[in-house]
Amino acid sequence: MRLIPRTLTARLVVTAVALVALVGILVAASATLAMRSYLYDQRDNEVQQALNRIIARPPDAQNGFPGVSNGSTRFIFAQPGSLIVQESTDGATTGQVVPGRDDDPSTATVKALTSAQSTRLLDVDDHGAHTVSVGGVRYRVMTGTISDTGTVVVIGLPVDDIDSTVNSIDRKSV
Repeated sequence: MRLIPRTLTARLVVTAVALVALVGILVAASATLAMRSYLYDQRDNEVQQALNRIIARPPDAQNGFPGVSNGSTRFIFAQPGSLIVQESTDGATTGQVVPGRDDDPSTATVKALTSAQSTRLLDVDDHGAHTVSVGGVRYRVMTGTISDTGTVVVIGLPVDDIDSTVNSIDRKSV
């Protein structure tokens, strides 16, 4: 039994069907890549805005990060799920994760990062946004310096929702 069509018409039909299938796959792949790029660009803008807010209203010695205090459920300036790390000029580092939107507000508290996690985040290149994983959660992070104090700040926002959306598109296009 031969799988290759014998007649010219059959060969043309098989070729046309293969080309249409290939075009469909390429369109789905390019749409997925375009959506991923668009969503990551949006998240990068959100991270940049969050970094600018932190730099414009830097942490103070008594209260730490603006709007974030340990053990509190009140987060004024930090977006839900934010990752915030700072290194002062004397080398002291602190890092925190603000509870996300899905966390129960009655029990949600700021989660401190370990010293190793904070140090690893401070080693992130300060040119543009980068994706890092902390405690099993992926974040898009940026680094900045508070000009009047020299304090280095890293801020990040989770990208799990973006990954979920892109994976959903991938599953539907297959």
